[in-house]
Amino acid sequence: MDKPKISILISAYNAEKYLAECIQSVLNQNYDSYELIIVNDGSTDGTLDICKNYEETNSHVRVFSWENKGLILARRKGIELSRGEYILFLDADDCYEKDAFNNINMLLEDNPDVVVFRFNFWHGEEDYKPSKILETEIYTSLKDKQLFFEKFIGNYEYNHLWSKVIKRELLIKDNFDYEKLKDIRLGEDLLQSIQIYALAKKIIVSDKVIYNYRVLEQSMSHGFNEKQVEDITKVYMILKQYLQNVEWDTENCLEIANLEYTIKMSSLLRDLWDSNLDMKYKKNTSSKIVNINNGMINSTTIIIQNRILWELCKKKCWILSLIYCRLLKVLSKRRRSSSENRLFEKKNSV
Repeated sequence: MDKPKISILISAYNAEKYLAECIQSVLNQNYDSYELIIVNDGSTDGTLDICKNYEETNSHVRVFSWENKGLILARRKGIELSRGEYILFLDADDCYEKDAFNNINMLLEDNPDVVVFRFNFWHGEEDYKPSKILETEIYTSLKDKQLFFEKFIGNYEYNHLWSKVIKRELLIKDNFDYEKLKDIRLGEDLLQSIQIYALAKKIIVSDKVIYNYRVLEQSMSHGFNEKQVEDITKVYMILKQYLQNVEWDTENCLEIANLEYTIKMSSLLRDLWDSNLDMKYKKNTSSKIVNINNGMINSTTIIIQNRILWELCKKKCWILSLIYCRLLKVLSKRRRSSSENRLFEKKNSV
């Protein structure tokens, strides 16, 4: 097989449920200049068997298997194995739109370093919700790059690696020590995206919908996990340190990064108090979160419910915090019930 234009990288860990559908979305493309590299990251289910079956029957597919090392290092291994001029990352439970590769190929005619594209939030079957509309733009100068950073650093939807096409040589040049991030499970895409954006000389933003991101039930749940606090804090500390050493003015970027960090931490505090964890744990963990972010919660961008909870925890009003969150839950259920009743009445009146 000649050197392909694009390499698609899948890191698969216990992904047997959706993996075949994911792979088929690549093989069904009406486009031939690609390779599909699947890194089996120490799966204990039928993932490797599925991968091997495709490798044996399709020359586009290559499989590498090793012990579990986590998403970041599995992706780095895929980059090392790849031969394409450009690289796309595909999560093992997601898939591509029907004409994704032809649309990508047209965008690559302008020889960009990075292409950022739109995607669907996919709830299964035909239930699709497109991501935010993007203005088609090309960023080339240093001033452009500063504007791009300010626009995208706080845009959660477009900080995923899978929402972009990246020139392979940029990923090879990226010499960040990802070994120290291997245990991070939240926010790792943001750090990797920032490294790539900084190296890129030409970035194209496209309004084309290329990717379908599967919204799973577990990804919609908001259970509290203390490791999320550690991960987000680590990611944003590294990000701030990085922004202080780049060649353009990053004052606005740093402000945006601080704001995004605070918003995420205030949401985690709310998740903590909505959980069934015991009161002692809630008090101790709330104190940690508030102390880490002391003085950063004054922004009016943070929703009022979370700001009130933050102030209650800051003043150690634990019983009031508990009552307040229970009240918010009750009000939320009532609003949802009222909306469902109105919808039911509307249907019956038709």
